[in-house]
Amino acid sequence: MRNNLKKEGFTLIELLVSLAILGLILAIAVPNYLNMVKYANMRKVADDCRIVEKSVEVYFATVKSYPTLQNVHKTNQEFLTGKKPDGSLADEVFRPEGWAGPYLDFWPVNPFNPKSEENVENNDTYQLDYRTHDSIKYLVLEIPFVPLDAEARAYLDEILDGGDGLKAGKYRSDNNKWTHYIVGEY
Repeated sequence: MRNNLKKEGFTLIELLVSLAILGLILAIAVPNYLNMVKYANMRKVADDCRIVEKSVEVYFATVKSYPTLQNVHKTNQEFLTGKKPDGSLADEVFRPEGWAGPYLDFWPVNPFNPKSEENVENNDTYQLDYRTHDSIKYLVLEIPFVPLDAEARAYLDEILDGGDGLKAGKYRSDNNKWTHYIVGEY
């Protein structure tokens, strides 16, 4: 007796070939996508550095001095935003005579540490701080990266400083966790 049923569907070989092609496409696409996300985040960091630098320049032009930082290991954003991290108005010490802010509408969020958006007073977000290089005191924007490989540091140096090296120019890197961008000189 003959089987009159029509054969429908794919053979095992066709399914395996389809899965192999899909796997090959994913093996190429996923690393490229992750690399693009990493470079997009680095471009955001570069933009954040420039935005904070411009805000500090306007602050300096109106107050005639750089912020006198109150806290180590804090953002010290109050000088530029006029607000505490919780959104309430900053104390008068953060708004000295001549203060015409806010100079920033909000404190930028570090794209490499998304948890910094939840708590901007931790060590995973940008922080204004002081650094001394060659006996010159600088106001810097500290940029924590966990982790940031040598290629990423070189890329940031290229877009922020024209690739002059990590020990010169405005973008500098001291160690494996903290890098910083000079926003003003005392």
